[in-house]
Amino acid sequence: MANLGLTNGYLTSVLMIMAPKSVQIQHAETSGIVMVLFLVVGLASGSVIAWFWVIGSSAKISPTGGRYEFTEVLQRLSSKKQLVVSTGGGAVVCDVNWDYMQKKGIVVWLDVPLEALAQRIAAVGTHSRPRLHYEHGDPYTKALKRLSYLLELRGKNYAKANARVSLEEIAGKLGYRDVSDLTPTEIAIEALQQIEGYLKEEGGMVVAGL
Repeated sequence: MANLGLTNGYLTSVLMIMAPKSVQIQHAETSGIVMVLFLVVGLASGSVIAWFWVIGSSAKISPTGGRYEFTEVLQRLSSKKQLVVSTGGGAVVCDVNWDYMQKKGIVVWLDVPLEALAQRIAAVGTHSRPRLHYEHGDPYTKALKRLSYLLELRGKNYAKANARVSLEEIAGKLGYRDVSDLTPTEIAIEALQQIEGYLKEEGGMVVAGL
């Protein structure tokens, strides 16, 4: 930052001061005006270019919410074994991500009721979920609306998973009224059972490289 200030701020100030003095006195005012004009044009151009750069960076997020950064991470992880990788919901909308996930492992869909997810988001606040700012209503209503939209958008992709772990079904089997009463251990056991069932039914041990 010091170098930037020296090369731009300091030298620009020096040029703005010295340029009018280096021309004939009758042209000093004109040269100063020209210098200011070019300075303003340069600042305006820099702002416009920076804006386009921000837009270009934002384009890494597809309209469907799938982040292309997932692809790079999955590509790096695909060469490793014995890993559990938890992806964001947007990862499934990109076909190349499915190639990495299903060719190198077993995909498990953790199916949580939208109402339970909305309650969790409302409890911690929506500030960490920028997309919810476009919805109207209280935090729970905003979260539920957005989650319903995303499920409609991504539901077919979620259904491609090799195994599905439904928290509602687990809660029903264990006699819980609320899925929030489930423990991580109970959910993990169900996930392992679903994976085992997939391996037996589809011969998935070859697919998973096990």
